[in-house]
Amino acid sequence: MADAVAEIYDSNGRLQVSAGMLGMVCRRTGTGTSRNRITGNTAPSSLEVDVAGMARPVVAVRVDGYTAALAGRSYPSGSSSATNVAFACSAPVGTAFTYWVFDWTQALPANNGLFQLFTQDGRCTFSSAFWPMKMVGVISMPGGGQFDGQSGMVYAGACSSMGGHSHA
Repeated sequence: MADAVAEIYDSNGRLQVSAGMLGMVCRRTGTGTSRNRITGNTAPSSLEVDVAGMARPVVAVRVDGYTAALAGRSYPSGSSSATNVAFACSAPVGTAFTYWVFDWTQALPANNGLFQLFTQDGRCTFSSAFWPMKMVGVISMPGGGQFDGQSGMVYAGACSSMGGHSHA
């Protein structure tokens, strides 16, 4: 990738925005309720989130007091773009959840913010119209683990990949 032509740092010297670095931004957020199980073997319910129109969606969900794990994506016949993402969930059917759909910055529409940065080849890397994804911790597999956040903050979990199989 070409050298960055613009970079912004915070007061501690940490890079915040760079014209040379693609990122993930929140394109959609909302709420839903868990439904009868459509994925997973033993989970009592499933969560579904619409991701239609996104290039490479990463979905974060929060179900207070319960867990959720990425379980699948739905693709229309002949398409390589997912239309929804499903999670297996430990919550009973009808439990409220909140979701955030992140997509990579180069998929952003043009001219949609007061301040935008682009790579030298014209790909958007930042727009003030969208919240950037902020990763505060990583739990890796195998073995998993637990993330202990700061008191008073609200966190959501996002799975960047999933296990499974595909068919022709």
